[in-house]
Amino acid sequence: MRAGDIQLASRCVRHIAFAMLHGSTPAKTAVQQSEDLLARFPGRPQFELVITTPMCVSLAMLGRFQPARQAAARAKAIAEDLGSKWSMALVLWMAGDAERLAAEWEAAERLYRAGYELYEQMGERALLSTLAIFLGDAVYAQGRHDEAFELTQVSREAASPEDVTSQMFWRALRAKVLATRGATSEAERLGRDAVELGRKADCIDMRGDVLMDLSEVLRLAGRPHAARGAAEEALSRYRRKGNVVSAGRARAVLADLRGY
Repeated sequence: MRAGDIQLASRCVRHIAFAMLHGSTPAKTAVQQSEDLLARFPGRPQFELVITTPMCVSLAMLGRFQPARQAAARAKAIAEDLGSKWSMALVLWMAGDAERLAAEWEAAERLYRAGYELYEQMGERALLSTLAIFLGDAVYAQGRHDEAFELTQVSREAASPEDVTSQMFWRALRAKVLATRGATSEAERLGRDAVELGRKADCIDMRGDVLMDLSEVLRLAGRPHAARGAAEEALSRYRRKGNVVSAGRARAVLADLRGY
């Protein structure tokens, strides 16, 4: 294949691979089809990069964390060899997602922050606006709520009005922070706005995430019945995606809420 043909083909494969991750394709199917794609392009690092980058997240959804880390490490090595900052930033982001699913929050923060800094260096605002929230969630999970709030402001200022993903995620994260501060009415409003925006998004899994954020807000507001409803809706999204890990966490939240 000529260089131009390889570049075009790798873009097409990347589109397919990320569509499987973010669309309705179950995680198990996404892994199987990614493995099939890898077998079709042996010895082609550019193709391996664009396939293994999203594949590491699908593996993590299934609880296969060690293979997920191996796939991410391979993608990082290829991105480094190619000297592509853009590819490296995306690999770091997806590797962070894998650690987030593993609930390894310090590792997730480290990876997200490295990708975030690359986007800053490149002047990339659109992707930074979304990654800022993933970084914010990682620091929120470690109890650094003020820092998480600041990152929602970064996302809010960088995101375009048409960027549904960033618009829903900064609201969902800010809602959680506000709920911890006792501003439950504003928190619930923002959380429900995030869920409504999520209905416009293609990614089933992300819609589950913002529903789980709303569930947390409602629990903090002392509304366990409403919190259960949001968590149950999130669980149905995770089941459709075949996200075993997030579905397990949703079930754990529901079990805790039954005690209220």
